[in-house]
Amino acid sequence: MKLSTRLEAAGYWASEIIDHAFIYSLHSFDHNSIAIEFSSYSEEIDIRKNSTMIDRFPSAIAMEGSDPQPESGQ
Repeated sequence: MKLSTRLEAAGYWASEIIDHAFIYSLHSFDHNSIAIEFSSYSEEIDIRKNSTMIDRFPSAIAMEGSDPQPESGQ
């Protein structure tokens, strides 16, 4: 059963699926009216393989990239 169908059957509002090009999102609210987002990666695009640095002054940590880094001292 689709997530949106399950949410609506339980009495919760569910947004339409939003295509962000690299993930798909569905938005809703929990029982305390706090916004929540459910997301799933797009199988067509892997942003880890095609990442682009757009920060004009990236920090040293940002320049390490998205791959796991060994902890210092090891």
